Amino acid sequence: MTLGLLVAFVVATCGSPAGTQFRTELPNAGYDPLPLVLYDETGLVIGIEPAEPNPDAGLNAVVEADPGDPDAFIVSWFGGLCDEVAELFLRPSESTLFLHLEVPQGTNCPAMAVRRALRIRTSSPIPEESIVVTGGG
Repeated sequence: MTLGLLVAFVVATCGSPAGTQFRTELPNAGYDPLPLVLYDETGLVIGIEPAEPNPDAGLNAVVEADPGDPDAFIVSWFGGLCDEVAELFLRPSESTLFLHLEVPQGTNCPAMAVRRALRIRTSSPIPEESIVVTGGG
């Protein structure tokens, strides 16, 4: 009985992050597309898709409102040609949302930066200033 409870605890705590998963692929400058997973712990996300990267974005990941849709925002960042997967984690807080970006990089790859962008559609408008972005490519 004790062993069964221990196994159940380990499985529950070591599984995927909580929330809903959304998946897509981002273009990758002539290489294989970059798989992307968004883990939404807010319940606000209704869909994701590749977006046109912001040419003015710096090295850090940034969030901006989608000018064509008040119920969407775009996150942009720089990645590399050999990125293996991009994982984004959207988590709620009292007055803000935290969007964390993790992008493990491959090895033996040309040192070339690639602009990336993801459009995140939500069930209602979210002010871009209420989203705190951490991590990056």
